Amino acid sequence: MSDGTNADLSFYCKAYRFGELKRFRGFDAGLVVDDDAGSLGDDDVVFVHPNFCVTHSVFLPRRIERTASPEWIEFCKQELKFEIPADIAATMHE
Repeated sequence: MSDGTNADLSFYCKAYRFGELKRFRGFDAGLVVDDDAGSLGDDDVVFVHPNFCVTHSVFLPRRIERTASPEWIEFCKQELKFEIPADIAATMHE
């Protein structure tokens, strides 16, 4: 799905406070947040997507090409409890 500009709508994403993501060891060293985010405070809302990128909106910028590290994926799954709900995952395979 495209908005006609430079972003695609993700089929699923989950909102978190930016400060929650900063608990990840090495957060400043390699986490990609979309360019539109600007300066974020700990209480600002960001979105984690199924490819484990982080955006400031539900839209996925096409320019994010980073592969998430195994450590980041583990943090998202274990600490943030990120997972695609079963009912949504089921519709992806229809």
